[in-house]
Amino acid sequence: MAAIRRSTVRLRSLGSGHTSLNLLLSEQSNVRQKRKDCIVSQQSAVKALQKWSQDEHPAIQDVLHQTGELEMLLVDSQRDFVVALKEYKKVYEHILEMEKKLDQAKKQMAHCMEKEAKLQKEVVKGTKDSEMSREKLKQLQDSTKLAEAEVNGQQRETELYKLVSLRAGLLDLSSALESVGKKTSIVAQAQRELAVLIPEVNTRQETIPEYIDARDGIRILCNTKAQIEQNAPSYSATIASSPSTTTTDLTNGSRPQQKIKHKSMTRMEQLQDDSFDSFDSD
Repeated sequence: MAAIRRSTVRLRSLGSGHTSLNLLLSEQSNVRQKRKDCIVSQQSAVKALQKWSQDEHPAIQDVLHQTGELEMLLVDSQRDFVVALKEYKKVYEHILEMEKKLDQAKKQMAHCMEKEAKLQKEVVKGTKDSEMSREKLKQLQDSTKLAEAEVNGQQRETELYKLVSLRAGLLDLSSALESVGKKTSIVAQAQRELAVLIPEVNTRQETIPEYIDARDGIRILCNTKAQIEQNAPSYSATIASSPSTTTTDLTNGSRPQQKIKHKSMTRMEQLQDDSFDSFDSD
C-alpha cells in the first residue's frame, strides 16, 4: 500500500513538479493517520478492559478502573500531539504553495524573454516597421525586467519563509513532543503505584485477601490529574499562516498565531461517545 501511495504521488507530480515535497506531505499524512488509528485502538482496549474486570476481584476491579482512567489521560495527550502534527504539516503545505507561485513567476519571465528575443530578431532583420518595433521592443524589455524582479522577490520571500516557518514549526513540535513525554512519565509512575495496591499473594495461599478500601486508587488518580494539569503545555503552534504573509512580517516575527485547542477528553464516560473516535481530516 505504501508503494502504491508513493507511486500515485509521483504520477500526480509529473505535471506540476515538486515530487519530493509532495511525497513528504503524503508521508506526514500517513504518520498522522497511523497515530489516529493507534488512539482508536487504545480506546477499544480500555473498553474491553473495563468490561472484563466488572466481575473480577474487587482489587482488580478498582485498580483496572483507575488504570483505564490513566489510559484516557494518555489518549488525551496523544490527541493533542496529533493536532500538533497537523499544524506542523501546514508549514510544508504553505511552502509548496509558495514554490508554485515562484514557478508561475518564472514562467511569466520566460514568456516575456521569449517574446523579447523574437521581436529582437525581427528588428535586426528589418522585417517590420523599425520605429514601431523598437518602441514595442522597449516595452517588452521593461516587462522582462519587471518579471525578473518579481522572480527575484518571490524567490527571496520563499527562502525566508522556509527558514522562519520551519524554525517555528520544529520548536512547536518539540514542545508538543516534550508535553507527551512528561505526561507519559507521570502516568507510568501512577500506574506503578496502582499496581502495588493489588494484594501481594502466592498461588499456595488458602484464602483470598479482601480488598475493602478503594480510596488509595482514587487518591492516586486525583494526584495524577493534578500533576498533568500543572504540566499542561503552554506552547502554541505558531507558523507563518499563509504564503501571502509578507517577508517583512516574517523577519520581524509578527506572524499570525494558530493556537492548539486542548479539549478535556480524560473521563471514562467519554468512551461511550462515538464521536470521540473521530478526528478532523487532513
